[in-house]
Amino acid sequence: MNKLLNNICLILFVFILSGCEPTIISQESLSKYNYVLAEADGNYQLTVPDFYQKIANSETLKNGGMLDKNSAAYLIDSLLMDTLIGMRANAVDLRDHYDYYFRFRESSVGVLVNAYYQHAIFNRIVIDSQEVVDYFAAHQEEFKVEEQILAYHIVITPYGLKKGADSLKYKEMTNEQLDEVAREMAFDLRGRIDSKESFTDMAKKFSHDEFTARRGGMVEWAPKGFYARPFDSLAFGSKIGDIVGPYRDKDGWQILYIDNYTAPGVPPLNPEIYNSCKAHVQNEKSRQESFAIFDTLLDEINIEYHEEIYDTNVYMVDKSVWAAVVNGTDTIDFGELSNGEEKLRELHNVPNSTPDMKKQMVQLLARRWVLVQTARQMGLDTLPDVVEKMGNTRHYFARLIVESSQNDTDWEPSEDELRHYYDANLDKFVVAKPLRVQQILVADSSLAEFVKDQAGSGVEFLQLAEEYYTGEKSVRRDLADLGFIGPEDVSPEFFKAARGVRAGEVSNPVKTEYGFHIIKVLESKWSVTFENARADIRTLLKSQHVTEEIENFKNRLFEEFNVKKTGRFSPMHFKPYNERQNIT
Repeated sequence: MNKLLNNICLILFVFILSGCEPTIISQESLSKYNYVLAEADGNYQLTVPDFYQKIANSETLKNGGMLDKNSAAYLIDSLLMDTLIGMRANAVDLRDHYDYYFRFRESSVGVLVNAYYQHAIFNRIVIDSQEVVDYFAAHQEEFKVEEQILAYHIVITPYGLKKGADSLKYKEMTNEQLDEVAREMAFDLRGRIDSKESFTDMAKKFSHDEFTARRGGMVEWAPKGFYARPFDSLAFGSKIGDIVGPYRDKDGWQILYIDNYTAPGVPPLNPEIYNSCKAHVQNEKSRQESFAIFDTLLDEINIEYHEEIYDTNVYMVDKSVWAAVVNGTDTIDFGELSNGEEKLRELHNVPNSTPDMKKQMVQLLARRWVLVQTARQMGLDTLPDVVEKMGNTRHYFARLIVESSQNDTDWEPSEDELRHYYDANLDKFVVAKPLRVQQILVADSSLAEFVKDQAGSGVEFLQLAEEYYTGEKSVRRDLADLGFIGPEDVSPEFFKAARGVRAGEVSNPVKTEYGFHIIKVLESKWSVTFENARADIRTLLKSQHVTEEIENFKNRLFEEFNVKKTGRFSPMHFKPYNERQNIT
């Protein structure tokens, strides 16, 4: 009865196992796995679809494959850190960090000045089509082109086969075998293209040129002579729409598709050239218009100067101290003044700018603040794209502040720390047995010289040992291979001679009480003193310190935002990067 029950249990166990295949998440099955991997304060959750999307849209597992649990854990932590840094950045006040605030303010000024130029000047310029035609006629030389061709290609290479998703299949093949496989693949692709399969789809899926494969094989416009033969001669010898190849070049097997061609000379006024001419005309008219507007705005400028410290060297004044106020609204500080100080000194050949020179610099800087103020009055700072740009810029610099707190870049290990590492890891620096050697021991000097000459002429050393080593023939090879030795393992004469031989070379015969030795040095590892190891130890300890600081920073962040990880994870499969669809 017990035997029957055991058999039934065994059958049930096998049946249950057969229906419990491990879950593998793929792009096709992703929607079935909408569970949480991690969560944090601030209503943040990292779900399986979120995680898969971010990995798929990156170049992780570029050649495709499975994402293992350890790699996933590292990537989950990285994504959490990136998100939490962004959340902490939201609370950063840039004004508490002058250097970052200065860079943010400079960027924001640029955004508003560009918005003013675009909306108040550029967009209001009216261009007559005749102006465009006239510009084209007057600037023919600017539009003259060389003979050019636009080609697409698919390239299959032996190297690409060895580095691709099926690399194990080709690992043991010779270069000749790999080239034959590449040739067969190229001809197969040509057959599929001739059967009306898409050239660009084939390029995206199979081409080993990763850069052009992403664009369906597009090589870009190129003039005659830009590419090496036979690409150049075949491409320019073909007509638009032709497919050329496969043919072999230095890289591999190529197939070309000729998409377009431009003859040398001045092309007709096509839409692309028309728009280029229009942009030139618009820029010139905008420039002239801007001069007139700027003159009007600058007539009304009012500057309050902080004159009592204008005699001071600008580099001796705190950057945040105000140097001038423009129209009672915006402050120019000494940080801005210091940016132009060196040029002022060079221009006037003075050791320090005078108060009048500083005023001239302030007047130049004030011009853009007038434009900023005018942009605000027009409400340009409330436009959605301007608000977004300035918000992104603020967040970017706030993130830099948070990230800079991860570790102290100026940290240096102390002398005691350097010495402690050296003493604690002597086995890495002090080598007791520095030489790996083989030897042949013979009875007389004449034979020793002969064996030495034979070894020098290329005869295999252990083969010589089997033939000439003194003693029983069956153990000569074992006796010849001494492995790693130190000064305590052999006679002083032997070790001294071995030390003087470079790795791979053979010594002159060495006489000891046992006879004459011919020594071959296979490898040498010499001890490194503390002074010689100092620089490497310093680099290592700094690297370890950075790793520890980042780990501590991560732990503080996770504690601050109460991060909780569910521990649930199923293996994930990713297609090669150039086959992945953009997941949103």
